[in-house]
This record gives sequence, C-alpha cells and structure tokens, in this order.
Amino acid sequence: RYGYENSDFPGAPKDNNSKDTYGGSIQWTPTQRTSLSADIDKHPYATTSTLNATHRLPRLVFNVSQSRNLSNRAQQALQPTGVFDLFDGLSLMEPFASIVDPVQREQAMATYLRDNGLTRYVTGLSSILTDREFLQTRSQVSATYTGVRNTVSLSVFQTNNDSGVGSAGGVAGDDFSLSRAIRQRGWNATYAYRLSALSSLSVNLSTSRSSGRAGASLSSDRDTLNATWTTKLGARTSGSIGFRMTRATVREGDVDENALIATLTTRFN
Repeated sequence: RYGYENSDFPGAPKDNNSKDTYGGSIQWTPTQRTSLSADIDKHPYATTSTLNATHRLPRLVFNVSQSRNLSNRAQQALQPTGVFDLFDGLSLMEPFASIVDPVQREQAMATYLRDNGLTRYVTGLSSILTDREFLQTRSQVSATYTGVRNTVSLSVFQTNNDSGVGSAGGVAGDDFSLSRAIRQRGWNATYAYRLSALSSLSVNLSTSRSSGRAGASLSSDRDTLNATWTTKLGARTSGSIGFRMTRATVREGDVDENALIATLTTRFN
C-alpha cells in the first residue's frame, strides 16, 4: 500500500503530520492448524501494526496477538475499539457444538456467517475517555479449551495508551490530564456450558488495573463478573438474561454497579 496522508493534530507542525504513508500485510498458513499474519503501516505520526499467531489442537487453541493503532474519541463513539469474537457464542450452539474438531467447527461457523452477511469480529467500547489522539498498543496471550458441552478460555493482556503523538489538546480532567501515558493490565476468564441444543450458560470474570506511567502515579482497579443465560426462541430469534456486577476502585473512592440485562435478538435475511 502507498499513499499520502494529512493528519492535522492540534498543536503539531503541519509538516510533521502530512507525508507519504506506506505499508503491507502478509498471511502465512504453514499447516492447517497454524496461521500467522502481520500488517504494518508507516504513518507520519507513528508506525501502526497488527501481529497475530494461532495454533489449534483437537480441543485446545492458543493465540498470541499484538496491535498498535491510532485512536480518538470520535472513533470510540462511532467505530469503537476492542474486539469480540462471534465464534465464542456460535461454538455453543447447534449444529456447531457437536463438531469436536476445532478446524472443522470454524469452517462451518465461517460459512454460516458468510451466508448471513455477518463478520466474525465485532467491536466494543474502549475504556479510555479523552478527546485527544493517542496510540494504543495491545498485547494479548490466550488459550481456549473446548469440550463436548463446555468451553473454557483464559486471556492475559496489557494495553499501553500514549497521547504524545502530536495532539496537545484535550479537556482538563480526562484520563490523560495528569499522565500522557496510561498502562492497563489484566486478565479475562470465561466458562460456558451448553445446557441443551437450544440454550447455554456462560460466566465471565475480568479484572484490570490502570496506572499512569508519566508524571503521576495514580491508578484504578476494576473487577467485573458477568453471568448470562441464552436460549433460542425461534428459527431467527434468540433471547438472553444476564447479570453484571462491577467493583472498581478509583481516586475518589469505590464504585459498585449491579445490572440485570435482558436481550432479544432477531435476524432478518
């Protein structure tokens, strides 16, 4: 890829952000169970990249990934950061749950999503609140075990957020007001069990710690527990009832949240 980019960051000299940009990507599948991919772009403000390695065993999947991308408040609101894999939910539903081999199961789920005009990965909200441009670098290691009726997954991640890419803007009191660099570390564990051909139960526990890495030593902790029961109500309709409990420690004290969520989903074709 090759082109020209004009990124007008407030407070930064224009010639530092308006230059040629170029990059490329490569995908390599040495075996049917191992895949590697890399995507790198050179921008005026920084170099962004996405690296991913996956290896599949009959019931176990290992994944290592790292990404570095520019983000801002508008992208968080209109095209949020963070990724959820639809395969995690589909793997608990028939006819996919009965396919023991993960390679064959993923092929069947990919065909299902393609036939229904869906994509595998869905974005979710970022936890950084700011109007500034910032670089977000995320590293993650995960492992997923799939049994006959249950799935267990564990992931460990670290995210570095750096607002020093040229933007001097921002609103006083945002996440970068006292430290231009914020590090987030945590882990995520999920247990899902298929109760029947139509319903499943999943429990998720995640914990994270955010800390300022430059100019301040402020930190915050957050623990979240989700329990969700999902069932198929019809050929194109499904419903779920979930409970979420969040405990957080921030500068001004503790924040507790308890939520009950009901969802009804209908698919049109």
